[in-house]
Amino acid sequence: MNSQQETSTLASIAGAVIALLLALGSPLSQGASPDVDAHGHGAGASQGAKQGAKASKAQQKSLSDADAQMKKMQEIHERMMAAKTPEERAKLMDEQMQAMQQGMGMMGAMKDRHGGMGSNRMRDDMMEKRMDMMQMMMTMMMDRQSIENAPSAK
Repeated sequence: MNSQQETSTLASIAGAVIALLLALGSPLSQGASPDVDAHGHGAGASQGAKQGAKASKAQQKSLSDADAQMKKMQEIHERMMAAKTPEERAKLMDEQMQAMQQGMGMMGAMKDRHGGMGSNRMRDDMMEKRMDMMQMMMTMMMDRQSIENAPSAK
């Protein structure tokens, strides 16, 4: 991948992250959704505890998967920052780009599950995890940009 393609890809990811941040700003400021009654029961509350338990397990798996993905991205990032040669760094940048794309897909899946059943605390946890992942990606992109723009040592 050449520098122009990488910059374009980074710009696309940054745009997606910013769009997600803006989209999350409104729900964060509004609190509970309008279909939640005064007792915290949503429209699907009468569908039974069984579905709630399934949704909760799926959300917990999403959270643990997100933790694993963030750990993977952090490890790649640390190796990239410590890379000694441009070749090693370029290989790790490709690996990092793949990990960020996987993370974006994971965040999209978490968003889809966000609206499902489960406790408000679980939904808050998922939103917080998505925000943490977005912040990590932004840091990775900024560090990557500084590496790419750094004057080469002679």
